[in-house]
Parts: sequence; structure tokens; C-alpha cells
Amino acid sequence: MPRLDWYAFYVADYRADTRHLTPMQHFAYRALIDEIFLSGQHEDPPSVPDDDSYLRAICRPLNDDEWTATRHVLIDGPRALLRSESGRLTQKRVSHEVQKAVARAGKAKTASKVRW
Repeated sequence: MPRLDWYAFYVADYRADTRHLTPMQHFAYRALIDEIFLSGQHEDPPSVPDDDSYLRAICRPLNDDEWTATRHVLIDGPRALLRSESGRLTQKRVSHEVQKAVARAGKAKTASKVRW
């Protein structure tokens, strides 16, 4: 599978799901979904380790309380935007976008071979 460098970002969909987030939680959420896309795209489904030290390094909270609140809202709470399964964090839309990007890359590769 090729390394994917970008994915479609739908602002209206993002806003609909994230209006309740604080600025720190927005930053952390975007940082985590970008990390899932970039580092976890070769997993099935795309994912990253659900390890607090790893996630804190990505999200860069100011203190323990900020991280606890952010983790609760994004991962552990009732309206969580990320899912923790078998020690890995996933996000449904990222999985969908990776599948689309892989299909798009495959079509481009096939078209290139036909052309040349």
C-alpha cells in the first residue's frame, strides 16, 4: 500500500460533531485524527496506540487536569469522538477516508501503467 499524504477534510461535518469542544480539545482531536491517518494508515482499521504517554506527546496538554478532561471528552466519555479497541485508538471517518485514498491511489497507478 502506498503512503498516503492527504485526506479530504469536510469542514461542515467536522463542525457538526465538534461544536461542544474547547479550543484545546479541538487541537487534540485534530492532532489525533491526523496521527491516525499518517502513522496508523497501514493498520486495519487505521489506528494508533491508546497509550497516555504517546497521546499526551501528540496533544501537548498544559497539565494533568487538562489531559484528563480532554481524554474524557475525546475518548472515554459518553459522546466520545474516538474509539478505543484492543489498546488502539480509531476514528470511523479516518478509516473511511483511508479506504477512499487507497482506492484512488490504486486507480491512479493502474491508469499510469495503461498510459505508459
